[in-house]
Amino acid sequence: MKTRIILVVCLQLISIYIVAQIEQQMVPSEMKQLTAITEPATLMKGFFRVGMVYDHAFVKKLYDENANKIVLPGSSLSQTRALSITLQYGITDRFQVNLLLPFEFDLIQQSALWEDPLFRQKTIATWNQKGVGIGDLSFGLNSQIIKESDQFPSITAFGLITVPTGRKDITNVVDQRNYDLPTGSGEIRLSLDLQARKIVYPYSFIFIASIEYPLGGEKILSPGGEKTSFKSGQVYRITGGVNFHLNDWLSMANNLDYQYISEAEIDNNPVGYNPWALQYHPYFHFQIRRLRFIQSVLIPLKGKYYSADPHYNFILQFII
Repeated sequence: MKTRIILVVCLQLISIYIVAQIEQQMVPSEMKQLTAITEPATLMKGFFRVGMVYDHAFVKKLYDENANKIVLPGSSLSQTRALSITLQYGITDRFQVNLLLPFEFDLIQQSALWEDPLFRQKTIATWNQKGVGIGDLSFGLNSQIIKESDQFPSITAFGLITVPTGRKDITNVVDQRNYDLPTGSGEIRLSLDLQARKIVYPYSFIFIASIEYPLGGEKILSPGGEKTSFKSGQVYRITGGVNFHLNDWLSMANNLDYQYISEAEIDNNPVGYNPWALQYHPYFHFQIRRLRFIQSVLIPLKGKYYSADPHYNFILQFII
């Protein structure tokens, strides 16, 4: 009799322990509803995220060689727009693969008044350049090297390779000022980001160090020109930021970003300048269950040979 009583008590204790353990775990539907603040650095195993990204940047003002803000002369406008499809999949809880396919809508328009004092004539010169089509395809792998613990942040590596699937050459040349722009870079680019992130709910803190290394290629650089070997400048970036929850479905991030670009090369000769920029990057995450909307703007604070206008970004994501 005593043996039966002891056995029943043990079974009850075991069942209570199992229930307690289950309560501490999250079911898959709850995991899919984690926000940008609370979710792991990589997608969990078997989870699939599909998204759409819209980028819009325009240039009316620039930072000159003295880091002073100047307005482009005449009636000038340069804008870049891209609509991209993004696919992300969690291979394991530590590895995530990414795919990004952009569609480019680029436009450069300018008009200027030319005056000939000898013949007392005035002429308006116009530039009209556009580029529409598929951009460069990107493949990526995210690896969570160190998982976050109570004492230490998570360390995650983000690797990306961009292949030149977009049109790389100038086409439909009317004259030196009117033609179709390329929609791709014409070269393979390798990128690596290292991110440290620590969650202290309702906050998270991040630090990111990045490098982008272009491999160079050949393309037509000017209307009517021949194919020329080139290599874009390397991009170095450091980012630090604080994210926090405003409520259960809205969170905000505040990042400070420094970017430096080395000189480009044409026929193995250095050309151009060394642009740099310090930018403030705030963005909001709106989340309703598995649906997430991200709105951000990149605001230049200071720079050299760099755009002084904001860059807008809109993202829509859904986890399956």
